[in-house]
Amino acid sequence: MSRDSIQRILSQPRTTMRRASYNRLPPLMLRLPAFLLCLCLSGTVAAQAANDVLRVEFRSALKTVEAGGEAAESPGLRSYILYPYLQAARLRQAIKARPGEALDAEIAGWLRANAGLPAARALQRDWLGNLAERQQWTTLLANSEPAAADDALRCHRYNAWLQTGGVEDSLRDEILGVWMTGQQLPQACVPPFQWLQQRGALTPERLEQRARLALEAGNTELADWLLRGVPAARAAPLKHWSRLLREPRPAIEALIAAPQEKVEWAPLEAAWAKLARGKPDELAPLLPKMIERRRIDARQIAELRRDLAMGYALDRRAEALSLYKLVPDDALDDKAHEWRVRAALWQGQWELAAQWLHAMPPAQAAEPRWSYWRARALETLGRRAQAEPIYNTLMQENGYYAVLSAWRLQKKLVPVSQKLVADEGLQQQLMARPEMQRARELFLIERTDLAGAEWRAALQGADELTRVQAARLASAWGWHIQTVSMLNQMNLTRDLTLLYPQAFTREIEAGAKFAGIPGPWIYGVMRQESLFLPTAVSRSQALGLLQLLLPTAQQVARKWKQPVPTRESLFDPAINVPLGAAYLRDQTDRFGGRFILTLGAYNAGPNAVARWLPQEPRDADVWIENVPYNETRGYIQKIVWHITADGWLASGEPQDASNLLLPVSVPTPAAAACLKGSPGCV
Repeated sequence: MSRDSIQRILSQPRTTMRRASYNRLPPLMLRLPAFLLCLCLSGTVAAQAANDVLRVEFRSALKTVEAGGEAAESPGLRSYILYPYLQAARLRQAIKARPGEALDAEIAGWLRANAGLPAARALQRDWLGNLAERQQWTTLLANSEPAAADDALRCHRYNAWLQTGGVEDSLRDEILGVWMTGQQLPQACVPPFQWLQQRGALTPERLEQRARLALEAGNTELADWLLRGVPAARAAPLKHWSRLLREPRPAIEALIAAPQEKVEWAPLEAAWAKLARGKPDELAPLLPKMIERRRIDARQIAELRRDLAMGYALDRRAEALSLYKLVPDDALDDKAHEWRVRAALWQGQWELAAQWLHAMPPAQAAEPRWSYWRARALETLGRRAQAEPIYNTLMQENGYYAVLSAWRLQKKLVPVSQKLVADEGLQQQLMARPEMQRARELFLIERTDLAGAEWRAALQGADELTRVQAARLASAWGWHIQTVSMLNQMNLTRDLTLLYPQAFTREIEAGAKFAGIPGPWIYGVMRQESLFLPTAVSRSQALGLLQLLLPTAQQVARKWKQPVPTRESLFDPAINVPLGAAYLRDQTDRFGGRFILTLGAYNAGPNAVARWLPQEPRDADVWIENVPYNETRGYIQKIVWHITADGWLASGEPQDASNLLLPVSVPTPAAAACLKGSPGCV
């Protein structure tokens, strides 16, 4: 597709109409006479209005109480199915304000009355911690569980046993089981661990064992502290391991300079691999010194070469090929098999790529990814007749490599769609469960953190048929993240109407028109970023449906002359989606109309994508396959498929992804200036 063609796409709103979105009436109502239908609807509307009023009241009251305030409540609220959550929130606040025996009795009674309720867990945790602070050991023992999942709660219970003299023969081994971990443990565990130490249970052998666990977890601070109790000769290799984790390059150089120093091979190789992934040119001169001074064997030499080759492959450097050629197949793990093929693809060495694809372990070679690249190599080497059956087979399964296969065959793709059977009777049984009712109500008041616990409780031990109907219920509520997660867990990926719901249609159309990009592009990003949860917040504080960082959203708003958003306003789809669409448009312009580069920038940042641009044009599939970040590579691939699935569902027409799979090259001068950070580029 020409530059003019892609610009026409970017300058027009989406022309394909999405499917109409409407509320469906129950089948019985559709058969009723008009006057009865009106009566039923009026009763339904009245009941719904009453429920909405309760939800608003409850949400406000819960927010007030959790903030430490007092909230009035109506008589109706006390009969609301979520009322125990409000009671639990009040009791948690009371623990801070008025701890004492009277409150202890009140909490104990509430917990007995609401045993097993997810709302009780946070309250019990807070209360038991408070009992430990107040040294109310007898009450703590009477109200705690031996099999508590929380380390702090387990340690509170152990301390209670120790303080009340109720030590059992098995207690020492039980506490040792908690102690033996590579992770730091809460302060509550200090007293029982001191008790172990006083009784000689923390032997040098056990200290060494736990230090190993800490090093395997990358916890060098804990390991160094534990190794103080280990004899110097036995501790030395582990101390080298700790330094290799903290200061890999100086540690490797020190070990080369002192070949008599003992160190375990696995951590040395891991540190070498870590350095290779960042600065292979700086590490390469150390390889002959390592071979000569440390007197490593042939297998170890192969592993170091493999790791160095990986570093060059991640940088898309030709040196990767020469190194990989020196590494025997039996020294390759799955990751190395992958990256030597990618290195050959990037360098255009298709014969070598075909050879290395053939050398992959059978299970790995059978994956759709490598089946596609086997066909692609055959096609490029002039053996298209052998490639076409592979492409056609891949097109029978949904996903990114089906899209690529259709693209290579110059065909339009019809996704495979197969609806899962609805069982209204089973759905009614599910909705009769209080946990499922609470999950729905919590979702509707946007407390998905609490809703998830109820959802898991409702489906604990459920069979596949039940879980499928639960997925349908969640979809009907608009809780699409549960639907998609559950179907993916069961590998049920063909009901595209459930997996790709027509959510936020109006906002997507408005965003497409505002920014001048195709609606499916916005949809694909939304589905991957938030799974249609308007209140989504990432660990990096990206917000809302299109997961915008607040500073970025504010900068985009100023550029596009829109009201500057607040953090809270980004949870409003009508604000979030147009700003996200505008950002997508900005990045697409910046990268010369290549939307796959926009997707890379959306996930990894535009600076990373600028580093990954090739000096010479590369086919889109080759460029995507060589994206060095696993997360970003998968992100781009998934969204290409999301866009294809949504386009087909919206139009009913076979899909052509060629507008997404344009060759990747250095952008035009104006766009290149943006890559260098010119003013006005977002």
